[in-house]
Amino acid sequence: MTRSKAALLMMLAMTAAALEAALAKALVSELPVIQVLILRYLTMVLILLPGTRLEELRDQGTLAMRHAARVALMLGSMGCFYAALKVTPLASALALFYTYPFITLILAWLLFGARFGPREIAAVVIAFAGALLVLQPQQLGSSVLLLAVTVLCVGCRGALDRHLAIHGARPRTVQFITCTAAAACLAMLLVLTGGLSKLAPLQPMQLGGIFALAMLACLAQVIVVTVVGAGQWSVYSTFGYWEVLVGLPIAIWLFGEHLDAPVLLGVGLVILAGLSVTLFKTKSA
Repeated sequence: MTRSKAALLMMLAMTAAALEAALAKALVSELPVIQVLILRYLTMVLILLPGTRLEELRDQGTLAMRHAARVALMLGSMGCFYAALKVTPLASALALFYTYPFITLILAWLLFGARFGPREIAAVVIAFAGALLVLQPQQLGSSVLLLAVTVLCVGCRGALDRHLAIHGARPRTVQFITCTAAAACLAMLLVLTGGLSKLAPLQPMQLGGIFALAMLACLAQVIVVTVVGAGQWSVYSTFGYWEVLVGLPIAIWLFGEHLDAPVLLGVGLVILAGLSVTLFKTKSA
C-alpha cells in the first residue's frame, strides 16, 4: 500500500469516526452507555456477517488469545470513550482520544522494529501539540481518567492489529470476531448485574441512529485495521488526528461548542503535520 493511498483511506476512516462520535454523543445523552454499545456491536455483526467466511473464522483459532485481548481493549476503549462523551465536549474528547499514536508508535518500535525518520517523528509531535491546543484540559474535569484509559487501550490495540495482520487475519474477519465477542460479553454483563430492567425503550430515530453508528464504525475500523496491517505507521499516527478536524465543525454546528484562538492554532498544526507526511518522502516503516 502506498503512502498516499493510506493517507486517503485514513482521511475517509477518520471522517466516518468523527460522525460516529457525534452520533454516539447524541445517543448516550438519551440512552444508557451499555445499551448503545450492545446495539452498536450487534448491528455491526449483522453488517459484517455477509462477507465473513466460516473457514476464515476457523483459521483464527490459533490466535484466540490475541483476539480475546483485542476484545478486552475494544470494550475498555469504547466503553470509557462513550461514557466520557456524556459529560465532555466533543472537540475536547476527540482531541485527547487522538493522543494515542504516541503509544502505538512506541509499541511499533519495540515489537516490530518499525523505523521512523525525523520528519515522521516531528509530524506526530506537531499533530500531538495541535491536539493539546484543541483539548483545553480545564474543560475535561473528572472525565480525564476515562479518556486516559481510552487512549491507552486504543494505542495497544493498534499494535495488536498489526500483529494479527502479520499472522494473516483479514481486517473484516478481525472486526467480526471482535464485535461478536464484545456484544456477547456486554449482554452477559447486563444479565449478571440485573441491568436489563434499566434499558430504555427505543424510538425510531434512535434505531436509525444506532444503524448509522454501526455503519460508520464498520467503515472506520476496517479501514484502520487495513492501514495498520500494511505497516503504514506514520500515516496511521498522523492522520488519526483528522478526526479532530472533522469533529470540530460538527461540535460547533450540533452541540454549540466554542472555538477560540488556541483551538484554531491547534487545527492548523494538525493540518501541517498531515501535509508533511503526505507530500514529502520519508522512511517507510
